[in-house]
Amino acid sequence: MAFSPILILSGCKPSESLLIPEGSTSYSLPASFFVQEKLYSYHAEINAYDRIITGILLVKKVEKDRYKMIFSNESGFQLMALSFENGKMTAHKVFDKLDKKIILNTLEKGMQMLFYNTLCKDIFASDDSDEVTAICFEGKNKYNFKIEDGLVQRIEVFKKDELEKWIEFKAYHNGTPQEIIMKHKDIKLSYHFKLLNNG
Repeated sequence: MAFSPILILSGCKPSESLLIPEGSTSYSLPASFFVQEKLYSYHAEINAYDRIITGILLVKKVEKDRYKMIFSNESGFQLMALSFENGKMTAHKVFDKLDKKIILNTLEKGMQMLFYNTLCKDIFASDDSDEVTAICFEGKNKYNFKIEDGLVQRIEVFKKDELEKWIEFKAYHNGTPQEIIMKHKDIKLSYHFKLLNNG
């Protein structure tokens, strides 16, 4: 798998580990695939501590950096109604069994990766390598973006230099991934989304 070049993102909280190479040029992270103000439908599977919940996930971009999300079971019963604005989540409705702090907190952090265009600003690129690796520091977290052919393939989140969680975007079609997988290293919580329409 070929990548090019190396990217370093600033605009988050400063870090001694964040060094912008001399001669770097401004670069824009590829836009999030939820670019159209339309409905995207995914079959969703949430595995929380070996308890699997399946259903339909609906995502819609309302305006710039603002999204709405509804998760319903396969019978149409609404389990979650959420909105995201500038990376912050608001829970409008949550089914009792899912209304757990750890689930909502990890979901919010996961969705921040899904809407990754809200994570960082001020991106710089270096042409010194054949790989595209975007790095963003925010607080104690470091985000690594793997990019191929102008599309984000994987985002990894490190905390204190330890991999904490990651998200993968697979089988892009017309700029939209057909499959999205989010996993946590030390928490038994994962999300698996498969596109039902061709966004």
